[in-house]
Amino acid sequence: MNVLKNFPSLTVIFQNGLDTFKRFPFAMLASFLTAVIAIILIDYKPKEYLFIDRTLLEKIGLVTFLGMHFFIAFKMLAERLHWNMIKSYGLQIFGLFLMVVYLYSMPEDLFALDKDGLQYLLILVGSLFLNAFLPYLKVKSLQGFWQYNKSLFLGYLIAHLYAQVLSVGLVIALLALDNLFNADIQPQRYAQISVMISLFFHSWVFLSKLPENLDELDNDLSYPKGLKVFTQYILLPLVSLYLCILYAYEIKIITVWSWPVGWVSNLVLWYSVVSILSLLLLYPLMNLKENKWIQIFSKWFFRALTPLIVMLFMAIIERISQYGITEPRYIVFVMASGLAIVVLYFVLSKKRDIRIIPFIIALLAFLSAVGPWSASNVSLNSQKNRLESFLIETKLLIDGELVKPKEKISFEDNKEMSSIVDYLYYTHGLTAFEGLLEDSIIAQDNLDQVKDSTYKKGRGTRGGGRVAYTPKNKVGTICSLLGFSYENKWSSVESMKYFNLFTREEKSVDIQGYEKLIHLKNSFDNRNINEFQLDSMTCFVNSKRDDGIISITIGTDESIYDSLGYLDLTDTLITLNSYSNTTDLSIDDLTFYLQGNYYEAMIIFKSIDGQYNEKVRISSFDGVLLLKKKSD
Repeated sequence: MNVLKNFPSLTVIFQNGLDTFKRFPFAMLASFLTAVIAIILIDYKPKEYLFIDRTLLEKIGLVTFLGMHFFIAFKMLAERLHWNMIKSYGLQIFGLFLMVVYLYSMPEDLFALDKDGLQYLLILVGSLFLNAFLPYLKVKSLQGFWQYNKSLFLGYLIAHLYAQVLSVGLVIALLALDNLFNADIQPQRYAQISVMISLFFHSWVFLSKLPENLDELDNDLSYPKGLKVFTQYILLPLVSLYLCILYAYEIKIITVWSWPVGWVSNLVLWYSVVSILSLLLLYPLMNLKENKWIQIFSKWFFRALTPLIVMLFMAIIERISQYGITEPRYIVFVMASGLAIVVLYFVLSKKRDIRIIPFIIALLAFLSAVGPWSASNVSLNSQKNRLESFLIETKLLIDGELVKPKEKISFEDNKEMSSIVDYLYYTHGLTAFEGLLEDSIIAQDNLDQVKDSTYKKGRGTRGGGRVAYTPKNKVGTICSLLGFSYENKWSSVESMKYFNLFTREEKSVDIQGYEKLIHLKNSFDNRNINEFQLDSMTCFVNSKRDDGIISITIGTDESIYDSLGYLDLTDTLITLNSYSNTTDLSIDDLTFYLQGNYYEAMIIFKSIDGQYNEKVRISSFDGVLLLKKKSD
């Protein structure tokens, strides 16, 4: 009975929810709108029901989710500084203005390029840490600051626990209705319930747990005993163990004078993050006499991190000097820089203001997201400069103009340039190639219409293809336009490259005048010569499987009446396949012509597959050979 007596009534729960909404109206509305948008995107096609484009709805949802974090930070700042309602609402309206500006600055397709997604994540990280320090930006109460962040952390965990229990419970309830009463509940309803609970209900519970009087936290000396035990007897011993491991590795580097491997960067970074977090968790206990050892440990810990940071920068700089800057390397470098700033501050300063930690993280996140110094812009310039340097070294770029290669480009250069092009295209789009590709190609994004300039047109008797090849792999197309062949990252000089070229195009082919049709399926078998009867004579198809060559003659066993020459498919197949291991082509791409003194031939392949390294080896093909006599 006492349990039921202490359990809050529905009226109290409703009133608490209403009070939370009154306190955080902008954040609650943003959370609700985010959840509703997510529910709509799961179930419907928005343009059909809401007359709004799906992409726009996705961007609005992302912006409202981001805005929720800014609204919370601005509201807590206003409460900490005891602003009146006008100032408080004015600051949050300013936050709303920032969100609208960001919405309109988003690209048409936010998920088309990696850099745009990274920018959003960086701003989101910045907004999260903004909540950690903004209310105490002008108020130096380190005890209150620690207690406030403890409330944020515990409030999030409690909200997450409530949300997960409620979500699982409702999903099981729906599942029971569906199975026991044949309720015919659609599968997406389960996801929609989970989204509503995870986004809106979670935010509601979290906001209700935030302390209302931040002034009282300044004198709050409470400290969870479980947290003390966890930090002292689990985290700190692990921190000490990994510190010994990293120092042992550094001694190895000095002893054998070997450069640190790239993997050590992540290890040092995350070790430092966990270590500093451990010390932050123990911060309120540092000033107690019985815990003086924590002060000593903290003092020497930051000094001990200094050599590791030097090793960290050695590994990062070595990687950048070899391969240039990309967004991941930029982020690692910025994290290392932030760590160095924090360590130097705690080593040199006597104040030891812990507010600097979330401030540095938020500042670096925002700076990395926007501006000419951002991760995107710095990485773009670095990789574009590397590509131009390679083009100049391989004599493909002379005096700012692309020229045809006069010498064979090495496999290593092809592979490295292909890797850069791959990064630039998928991370920054076609605009990354301004100054290298024609403006019309970049402006219209019409790579699909670009013809391979290295492929011959017209008829011929030696590799004579009538070709206007449209590559399907856009990165391969860009490489071709720049003058070199595409090599994927898995390629090696020794390995064979496999190809499977085929056409699924359905169109009629003009065969007027042709008199005979011969099916050439699997002609490349163990026999070198295949014979097909033509009235009083025989058509001999001589295939050299290992050389990719077909020759056609017409006559008898004793004499040759007409030779139509030979078709060397080596260069043709390598060119067609240089963009993708599996390529769907047009019928024209796989149509070839041969002619002799008395006969003309047209070969139409439906599929060709095989492998090549320096030379082509065709495994099999399927096609037809059409023959006609030349008119007198």
